[in-house]
Amino acid sequence: MADKIFEYDEIHMTMERANVSVDISELHGGMCGLLCLGDSTAVASWIDECLGKASNMDDELDAARTQLLELKLQSWGVLTGADLDFYPLLPDDNCDLQEQVSALALWCHGFLLGLSLGGISFDKNKPDDMESGELAEIIQDFSEISQAGLGEGDVDDNDAGFALVELVEYVRVSVQIVFEELEEARIASSVQKTVH
Repeated sequence: MADKIFEYDEIHMTMERANVSVDISELHGGMCGLLCLGDSTAVASWIDECLGKASNMDDELDAARTQLLELKLQSWGVLTGADLDFYPLLPDDNCDLQEQVSALALWCHGFLLGLSLGGISFDKNKPDDMESGELAEIIQDFSEISQAGLGEGDVDDNDAGFALVELVEYVRVSVQIVFEELEEARIASSVQKTVH
């Protein structure tokens, strides 16, 4: 998507001013994993936990919290929208290829962590796992992407840059598929919260 809703550099600078040590791509991935399960409260807790590791003045933390809560609302709006405009929060193409690959790996790690925090089990021995079909394949692929890195010869390789573009597109589309596949889980969670 040429016109990204989220500006990585702007949010990254806000996080740096607040001395937040959690990578913004990983934080956004975790946020999106939790949003796939419809748990807005857990997303706010995830944000607070990440910011709790920061060491700066309250004003900077407040600015970071405000920006991340806005990012949460925007992410939810894009995931629930009909335009399929979701995009993971990553550095743009002007950044070093190694930084882009690392950010994508961290984003996928955060996403899997968010799903796990939201109650999805990846244990093959449990009956409530995502054990079959496209969802299981996406989870496996994200697990592999979360370990991605570049070798010494790949840094200036045009093929590596092209492969990264394809991986980002795969992640972008896959998150939308996961969101759709987990609709029943979101509805069940919403009903359960209403009953209690």
